Amino acid sequence: MDESIRDSEGSMSYRRAGVEVRPSTPQERQEYLKEFQRVIDSLREKCGGFSGWWIIGGIARDALLDKQDFVVKSPQGRWRDVDVLFNRNNKNALDDLKSWYTGFLPVGGVSIQSFVDISEQVTLKRGALRIVVPQKVFETQMLRIGEIEFPSVSAQTLLHLYAVGDRPGRHMREKDFLNALDLAKNVHQHPESAFPERLYEGFHLFAKEKAKPSWTGTVRDLGVWYRNSYLNRIFPINSGLARKLVFHAFELLEGVELRHKSGKVEPHIQPRGENQAG
Repeated sequence: MDESIRDSEGSMSYRRAGVEVRPSTPQERQEYLKEFQRVIDSLREKCGGFSGWWIIGGIARDALLDKQDFVVKSPQGRWRDVDVLFNRNNKNALDDLKSWYTGFLPVGGVSIQSFVDISEQVTLKRGALRIVVPQKVFETQMLRIGEIEFPSVSAQTLLHLYAVGDRPGRHMREKDFLNALDLAKNVHQHPESAFPERLYEGFHLFAKEKAKPSWTGTVRDLGVWYRNSYLNRIFPINSGLARKLVFHAFELLEGVELRHKSGKVEPHIQPRGENQAG
């Protein structure tokens, strides 16, 4: 439940999931949309049109919900983020993003380095986990907020991206949960026949599988802990003897194969029952 509060200057705001939200003024929205249009125009030029990139996140959610009173600034004065998802062909646009965009909006990119790889097929990924989903789910939908038109995804796809996105500690923030819930209500009330739930079975499987404990993450965390510990001074982790012990520990873990890449030892999780190379 939202709680209304008034600051020392008499301006009204409210708390949503413990986060203070201050309604934006028409002037702030106008300033934001003017800069947002600049971002859209730049992306369109860099990517050769509206294909291969999508605006996602909160601004897309508000457009889908047709919110007229959308918030563009935090009480601390930080402008609202613009989140962009790129396909593989436009990965250079992501790499160059911070060099060519010099405006005041925080613009962040999501691409093959993150949890989704969009090329000839769409793959959700985390560590060794790979789940292929239908290309249809990333069919471009043109949305509008204010007078600005931009490419995004369907409400169903955006909702499922909320569910599978990588987050610190693997926990969705309460604020994000409530925002996703608003979107879920809209999806339920206005179902799109072109995007039936069966298209998203891979998203559900991905969310289920990535929630399982991962030896890769555990080994990485232990390695970081050891390297920063006092033991590393006495018994360096990169010594020959330490490497032998690490190999032995890995080999005791069922389903873990050791691979050498550029002189580094990296554990690779194999499906249970798959034969390991001798």
